[in-house]
Amino acid sequence: MSPMSLTIRPATSSDTAWYLDLVRSLATEPDPQIPLGPDEHFRTPEQQAELFGGALARGDLFLIAEWNGDRVVEVNLRRGARPAFKHSAALGIAVARPWRGKGIGAALMEKAMDWAKGDGALRRIELNVFATNATAIRLYERCGFVVEGRRKDAVRVGDGFVDDVVMAYLV
Repeated sequence: MSPMSLTIRPATSSDTAWYLDLVRSLATEPDPQIPLGPDEHFRTPEQQAELFGGALARGDLFLIAEWNGDRVVEVNLRRGARPAFKHSAALGIAVARPWRGKGIGAALMEKAMDWAKGDGALRRIELNVFATNATAIRLYERCGFVVEGRRKDAVRVGDGFVDDVVMAYLV
């Protein structure tokens, strides 16, 4: 993969339809790794556009990775809303299936972590990941995240249950 083909940029409201389509596709995968069913409502386009458009004012970060001009990965850091949690941000990442394992998600994570380190007010980044998602857990560990806990049978997936792993990185 040539680094010249990869562009990382802030998300804008023009990314809304693509992002909502990406989330819907992740929810319909045969082995979903997000706690969202295929027919569940996620966000309206208006809600998502506001999240992207108002990110900087809230102190949040939404980044998009493009490969040869095609949007392929999104990562976000969403700061806690209440004063007691403003030092903490939840991390989310969405990688379209054909682009997994190519290093694009890792590159986007690195940019997000650099942003968090330069923010000055963030102390903690946290995330939740299905225990069955070993690839994602390895990526998070390479980025410095550590497992803080495991919630047994926390997420219903189809007819079964999946453990939820809680991970964090102290900035």
